[in-house]
Amino acid sequence: MDQVNARIEKLPFGRPTALGVWVTGICFLIPAFYLFTHGQMRILIAFMFFGALLMSWTLNRTLGIAATFTFLLTLGDIRRILDMIAPSYQGLDLLLLVGPIFAVYLAVPLLMRLKVADTISKAVLALMALMIVEIFNPRQGSIIVGVSGALFYVIPILWFWIARNYATDRMMDTLIYRVFLPIGILDGLLGVAQAYVGFFPWERDWALKLGNQYLYHAGHMRSFGFSTGASEFASTLLIASVCVLAAIFAGKRAYILLLPILLAASLLASSRGLIVKLLFAGAMIWAVRSKGGKNWLPRFIFALVVGLGLTYYSASHAGGDEPRSAQSDTASTAQIATAHVTQGLADPGHSTAGLHWQIFVGGIVKGFTYPIGTGIGAITLGAGKFAAGGATMGSSEVDISDAFITMGFFGGFLYLFIIYMVFRLAFFYIREGSLSMSLTYMGLFAALIGAWLALGQYSTAPFIWFCIGSLVRKQSLLQSAGFQSKSSNVKALKNVTASRV
Repeated sequence: MDQVNARIEKLPFGRPTALGVWVTGICFLIPAFYLFTHGQMRILIAFMFFGALLMSWTLNRTLGIAATFTFLLTLGDIRRILDMIAPSYQGLDLLLLVGPIFAVYLAVPLLMRLKVADTISKAVLALMALMIVEIFNPRQGSIIVGVSGALFYVIPILWFWIARNYATDRMMDTLIYRVFLPIGILDGLLGVAQAYVGFFPWERDWALKLGNQYLYHAGHMRSFGFSTGASEFASTLLIASVCVLAAIFAGKRAYILLLPILLAASLLASSRGLIVKLLFAGAMIWAVRSKGGKNWLPRFIFALVVGLGLTYYSASHAGGDEPRSAQSDTASTAQIATAHVTQGLADPGHSTAGLHWQIFVGGIVKGFTYPIGTGIGAITLGAGKFAAGGATMGSSEVDISDAFITMGFFGGFLYLFIIYMVFRLAFFYIREGSLSMSLTYMGLFAALIGAWLALGQYSTAPFIWFCIGSLVRKQSLLQSAGFQSKSSNVKALKNVTASRV
């Protein structure tokens, strides 16, 4: 155990120094003053956010991670409010680059001295290398398209390496239950207010300017909370709901009080997939919570069937006719959102599950049609913005089939292998780790399967890969310590992950 503690002390958690903070601050003041005097307000604000993240990281690792994900989770409203002060012009918003640049800043030094021994890290490294090669795939057109695709493929995976080196239990508890969950609750409250009360002026102006991704029925806007879009809003609610369910099944009954807020917001988010994914995650959490996950499959099937049955019964008795005439009042917006969800769950004729399945299978087939893939930028928004005559195609909306499309069948199978190994590791943690965190991990991986590399989601994709990296770190520390017995593993897991941040 002394060897384990000595090894932990050598890890680069870092200790804050007043000199480092002052030097960092002074280095940012000079260019900030230049940008201010030349009227480059949008660049200045992006620069200030990056400086704030860098200083918080210098002060404390956990503080830096908490600040980064707080920024990513509220990035949508930050951009919308800033657009009133300094309107953005056509092109890439520099605020979208703050998180990726910070991830590169943290990850590159780690990758330069990288040593991998575990299977997941080797597979992730191979996947990332393949993604970098696919940046130059000529089928997607300009290399700029490939670089834009890297924002949604390579950047989230960088957070895996960051967590693999820095994530402790204290950091993960802070990130999940003191950052993501509270912001998810506030996000849900804002979403409910947007559906029933209306949108703030900056939110409405922004949504009307961008159009289709915010509008879903006769000009009515769907709720999007603090997020950059409705899909990321739904994923944020899903993550927060899973965290609450995991805490409840781990014996923290007070978290039940948070469920009504999240369930109401989820219903008003007008996302049927969100409801189904939450049922899937809830069934998985319940199935693995006892007996160390043994015989989990029959329990999971039973819970999922019961959950889907109750959902169908509730939706079929609650769903009314969707209003045919568009109304401008906010009450009809909530009514339309609710009807959209309940009708899709109660009536297969209103469901788009069959269409999504066809698109998913079509994506898998494309992996064999184009064995080298189409490039990681071919299915992103960057293809439409930067492509100049290149071959582009839309996303299948499931990252597994997207992996086959963008990286060919080899990349698709490699990604499937990573998913398998991550779930295998999560089951190990169910047996060896703390109940609360192990249920949280399992629920998150199950809920977001098919969206670990969700396009256009600047917070949730980095978050899930950060969680994966933290689990791999626990495994690596145990293996490097050389513990063999189950009882020793339990003690070691608690000791090595309780190190000071």
